[in-house]
Amino acid sequence: MLNRCAERRPRFESLSLRHNMSIMRANNMKNDVELDLHGVKHQDVKPIVIRFIEENWSSGNRGSIVTGHSEKMKTLVIEVLDEYKLPHNTFRSNYPKIDTMFE
Repeated sequence: MLNRCAERRPRFESLSLRHNMSIMRANNMKNDVELDLHGVKHQDVKPIVIRFIEENWSSGNRGSIVTGHSEKMKTLVIEVLDEYKLPHNTFRSNYPKIDTMFE
């Protein structure tokens, strides 16, 4: 017997495709983009964040990456942002998202 919720969910070929199709979205602000990592396994974070950065590189957009309160998730995101030398907020350790600027 199938779960009713499972019947309604669209099937995606990969986790990163699902996240790039449904999670990354423009906010109400014209130049803001957001990546929501809720429900993403730690092992899948870096490739998703890399794709998010590369799709917005040199756009001038402000970006927000919602990590939740997981310190490991925040650390993984910050490692990728540091690799790309992108500025990010680190002043609020208990805040569930990280903001950056794509220049």
